[in-house]
Amino acid sequence: MSKATIVSIVPLPITEQKPGVLPTIYKIPAAKKGEVQVLVIDDAITYQYIDETRGSQVIKIPATELGADIIRSYSHNSFEVEPGVREPGLFLVPESYTPALIKERFADILKGAEEKQSLWFQRLVEVADDDWAENRKLGNISPIQRLAAQHQGLSREWLTTTPEASRECPWCTTIIPTRAKVCKQCLRDVEPPKPGEAIQTAGTIKSGLAGLKEPFATK
Repeated sequence: MSKATIVSIVPLPITEQKPGVLPTIYKIPAAKKGEVQVLVIDDAITYQYIDETRGSQVIKIPATELGADIIRSYSHNSFEVEPGVREPGLFLVPESYTPALIKERFADILKGAEEKQSLWFQRLVEVADDDWAENRKLGNISPIQRLAAQHQGLSREWLTTTPEASRECPWCTTIIPTRAKVCKQCLRDVEPPKPGEAIQTAGTIKSGLAGLKEPFATK
Protein backbone atom coordinates (compact mmCIF):
# COMPACT_ATOMS: atom_id res chain seq x y z
CA MET A 1 0.00 0.00 0.00
CA SER A 2 1.39 3.38 -1.03
CA LYS A 3 1.19 6.66 0.87
CA ALA A 4 1.15 10.33 -0.06
CA THR A 5 1.21 13.59 1.89
CA ILE A 6 -1.08 16.52 1.25
CA VAL A 7 0.62 19.71 2.40
CA SER A 8 -1.45 22.76 3.33
CA ILE A 9 -0.67 26.33 4.30
CA VAL A 10 -4.32 27.36 3.91
CA PRO A 11 -5.52 29.27 7.02
CA LEU A 12 -8.88 27.52 7.02
CA PRO A 13 -9.71 23.91 7.90
CA ILE A 14 -10.27 21.78 4.82
CA THR A 15 -12.83 18.97 4.56
CA GLU A 16 -13.23 17.06 1.33
CA GLN A 17 -15.73 14.26 0.79
CA LYS A 18 -15.38 11.59 -1.87
CA PRO A 19 -18.69 9.71 -2.17
CA GLY A 20 -18.22 6.13 -3.30
CA VAL A 21 -14.62 6.08 -2.09
CA LEU A 22 -13.34 4.45 1.11
CA PRO A 23 -12.26 6.29 3.19
CA THR A 24 -14.82 8.97 2.26
CA ILE A 25 -13.90 12.05 4.32
CA TYR A 26 -10.51 13.80 4.38
CA LYS A 27 -9.76 16.62 6.82
CA ILE A 28 -6.80 18.99 7.12
CA PRO A 29 -6.58 21.48 10.03
CA ALA A 30 -6.15 25.19 9.41
CA ALA A 31 -2.54 26.30 9.07
CA LYS A 32 -1.37 29.27 11.10
CA LYS A 33 0.84 31.78 9.34
CA GLY A 34 4.33 30.33 8.91
CA GLU A 35 3.16 26.82 9.78
CA VAL A 36 2.50 23.72 7.69
CA GLN A 37 -0.27 21.18 8.08
CA VAL A 38 -0.10 17.72 6.52
CA LEU A 39 -2.48 14.87 5.87
CA VAL A 40 -0.89 11.50 5.15
CA ILE A 41 -3.21 9.33 3.08
CA ASP A 42 -3.14 5.70 1.97
CA ASP A 43 -4.51 4.11 -1.16
CA ALA A 44 -8.30 4.17 -1.24
CA ILE A 45 -10.81 1.82 -2.83
CA THR A 46 -14.03 2.11 -4.75
CA TYR A 47 -16.41 -0.45 -6.22
CA GLN A 48 -17.29 -0.84 -9.88
CA TYR A 49 -20.44 -2.74 -10.79
CA ILE A 50 -19.96 -5.27 -13.59
CA ASP A 51 -23.19 -7.27 -13.93
CA GLU A 52 -25.63 -9.42 -11.96
CA THR A 53 -23.47 -12.52 -12.27
CA ARG A 54 -20.13 -11.08 -11.32
CA GLY A 55 -21.38 -8.30 -9.06
CA SER A 56 -18.88 -5.53 -8.30
CA GLN A 57 -15.14 -5.46 -8.38
CA VAL A 58 -12.82 -3.54 -6.08
CA ILE A 59 -10.85 -0.75 -7.73
CA LYS A 60 -7.78 0.61 -5.98
CA ILE A 61 -7.14 4.37 -6.11
CA PRO A 62 -3.44 5.15 -5.61
CA ALA A 63 -2.71 7.62 -2.83
CA THR A 64 -1.05 10.09 -5.23
CA GLU A 65 -4.09 10.06 -7.53
CA LEU A 66 -6.46 10.51 -4.61
CA GLY A 67 -4.41 13.33 -3.11
CA ALA A 68 -4.25 15.18 -6.41
CA ASP A 69 -8.02 14.90 -6.73
CA ILE A 70 -8.56 16.27 -3.20
CA ILE A 71 -6.39 19.29 -3.97
CA ARG A 72 -8.02 19.82 -7.34
CA SER A 73 -11.52 19.67 -5.84
CA TYR A 74 -10.74 22.19 -3.11
CA SER A 75 -9.11 24.63 -5.52
CA HIS A 76 -11.94 24.24 -8.03
CA ASN A 77 -14.51 25.11 -5.36
CA SER A 78 -12.58 28.20 -4.18
CA PHE A 79 -13.40 31.47 -5.89
CA GLU A 80 -11.02 33.77 -7.77
CA VAL A 81 -8.56 30.92 -8.37
CA GLU A 82 -6.37 30.81 -11.47
CA PRO A 83 -4.74 27.35 -11.50
CA GLY A 84 -0.98 27.50 -11.48
CA VAL A 85 -0.95 31.27 -10.92
CA ARG A 86 -3.04 32.20 -7.87
CA GLU A 87 -4.49 29.41 -5.79
CA PRO A 88 -4.75 27.94 -2.28
CA GLY A 89 -1.46 26.80 -0.75
CA LEU A 90 -1.79 23.07 -1.30
CA PHE A 91 0.54 20.53 -2.85
CA LEU A 92 1.17 16.81 -2.84
CA VAL A 93 4.31 14.72 -2.31
CA PRO A 94 4.62 10.93 -2.52
CA GLU A 95 5.21 8.95 0.68
CA SER A 96 4.74 10.05 4.28
CA TYR A 97 6.25 13.24 5.74
CA THR A 98 5.94 15.33 8.89
CA PRO A 99 5.59 19.14 8.74
CA ALA A 100 9.23 19.51 9.82
CA LEU A 101 10.45 17.26 7.00
CA ILE A 102 8.29 19.11 4.48
CA LYS A 103 9.99 22.38 5.44
CA GLU A 104 13.40 20.77 5.27
CA ARG A 105 13.12 18.74 2.05
CA PHE A 106 10.56 20.64 -0.01
CA ALA A 107 11.46 24.25 0.73
CA ASP A 108 11.34 25.31 -2.92
CA ILE A 109 7.91 23.79 -3.52
CA LEU A 110 6.67 25.30 -0.26
CA LYS A 111 7.95 28.73 -1.30
CA GLY A 112 6.16 28.44 -4.63
CA ALA A 113 2.93 27.51 -2.86
CA GLU A 114 3.30 30.53 -0.57
CA GLU A 115 3.79 32.84 -3.56
CA LYS A 116 0.72 31.50 -5.39
CA GLN A 117 -1.39 31.70 -2.25
CA SER A 118 -0.21 35.26 -1.68
CA LEU A 119 -1.39 36.22 -5.17
CA TRP A 120 -4.70 34.51 -4.43
CA PHE A 121 -5.02 36.43 -1.17
CA GLN A 122 -4.30 39.71 -2.98
CA ARG A 123 -7.07 38.98 -5.44
CA LEU A 124 -9.51 38.07 -2.65
CA VAL A 125 -8.80 41.37 -0.92
CA GLU A 126 -9.26 43.29 -4.20
CA VAL A 127 -12.67 41.69 -4.67
CA ALA A 128 -13.61 42.45 -1.05
CA ASP A 129 -12.52 46.08 -1.49
CA ASP A 130 -14.64 46.45 -4.62
CA ASP A 131 -17.64 44.84 -2.98
CA TRP A 132 -17.31 46.98 0.13
CA ALA A 133 -17.00 50.17 -1.91
CA GLU A 134 -20.17 49.30 -3.82
CA ASN A 135 -22.38 47.72 -1.15
CA ARG A 136 -20.79 48.27 2.25
CA LYS A 137 -22.32 45.07 3.59
CA LEU A 138 -20.28 43.03 6.05
CA GLY A 139 -22.16 39.87 5.13
CA ASN A 140 -20.63 39.98 1.65
CA ILE A 141 -17.12 39.57 3.04
CA SER A 142 -16.21 35.89 3.42
CA PRO A 143 -14.04 34.41 6.19
CA ILE A 144 -11.26 33.58 3.72
CA GLN A 145 -11.22 37.20 2.51
CA ARG A 146 -10.80 38.39 6.10
CA LEU A 147 -8.02 35.87 6.68
CA ALA A 148 -6.37 36.92 3.41
CA ALA A 149 -6.20 40.52 4.58
CA GLN A 150 -4.91 39.51 8.01
CA HIS A 151 -2.21 37.28 6.53
CA GLN A 152 -0.99 40.19 4.43
CA GLY A 153 -0.98 42.54 7.40
CA LEU A 154 -3.55 44.82 5.80
CA SER A 155 -5.94 47.18 7.52
CA ARG A 156 -9.43 47.46 6.08
CA GLU A 157 -12.66 49.00 7.31
CA TRP A 158 -14.51 45.80 6.41
CA LEU A 159 -11.95 43.85 8.42
CA THR A 160 -12.34 45.77 11.68
CA THR A 161 -16.00 46.75 11.48
CA THR A 162 -18.58 44.39 12.96
CA PRO A 163 -22.37 44.64 13.13
CA GLU A 164 -22.19 44.84 16.92
CA ALA A 165 -20.05 47.99 16.84
CA SER A 166 -21.47 49.79 13.83
CA ARG A 167 -24.62 51.10 12.18
CA GLU A 168 -25.63 52.74 8.92
CA CYS A 169 -25.78 56.49 8.55
CA PRO A 170 -29.50 57.34 8.10
CA TRP A 171 -28.59 59.79 5.33
CA CYS A 172 -26.03 58.06 3.09
CA THR A 173 -26.01 54.46 4.53
CA THR A 174 -22.24 54.53 5.14
CA ILE A 175 -21.18 52.18 7.96
CA ILE A 176 -20.24 54.34 10.97
CA PRO A 177 -19.35 53.59 14.61
CA THR A 178 -22.35 53.03 16.85
CA ARG A 179 -21.61 56.10 18.98
CA ALA A 180 -20.68 58.45 16.13
CA LYS A 181 -22.23 61.93 16.24
CA VAL A 182 -21.19 62.94 12.71
CA CYS A 183 -21.06 60.72 9.60
CA LYS A 184 -17.52 60.60 8.23
CA GLN A 185 -18.82 60.35 4.66
CA CYS A 186 -21.65 62.90 4.30
CA LEU A 187 -20.67 64.94 7.41
CA ARG A 188 -24.27 65.16 8.61
CA ASP A 189 -25.19 65.05 12.28
CA VAL A 190 -26.32 61.65 13.52
CA GLU A 191 -27.46 61.45 17.11
CA PRO A 192 -25.86 58.63 19.11
CA PRO A 193 -28.34 55.99 20.35
CA LYS A 194 -30.34 56.49 23.49
CA PRO A 195 -30.86 53.77 26.10
CA GLY A 196 -33.80 51.53 25.29
CA GLU A 197 -34.02 52.51 21.63
CA ALA A 198 -33.42 49.96 18.91
CA ILE A 199 -32.28 49.47 15.36
CA GLN A 200 -32.06 46.34 13.23
CA THR A 201 -28.48 45.15 12.75
CA ALA A 202 -27.64 42.10 10.64
CA GLY A 203 -31.16 40.76 10.96
CA THR A 204 -31.32 41.11 14.78
CA ILE A 205 -32.89 43.90 16.80
CA LYS A 206 -30.22 45.59 18.89
CA SER A 207 -30.94 47.94 21.77
CA GLY A 208 -30.01 51.60 21.69
CA LEU A 209 -29.57 52.57 18.03
CA ALA A 210 -32.75 54.44 17.09
CA GLY A 211 -33.80 58.04 17.62
CA LEU A 212 -31.76 59.58 14.79
CA LYS A 213 -32.74 63.02 13.58
CA GLU A 214 -35.09 62.79 10.59
CA PRO A 215 -33.86 59.35 9.43
CA PHE A 216 -34.22 58.73 5.69
CA ALA A 217 -36.15 61.98 5.28
CA THR A 218 -37.68 62.60 1.87
CA LYS A 219 -38.46 65.90 0.24
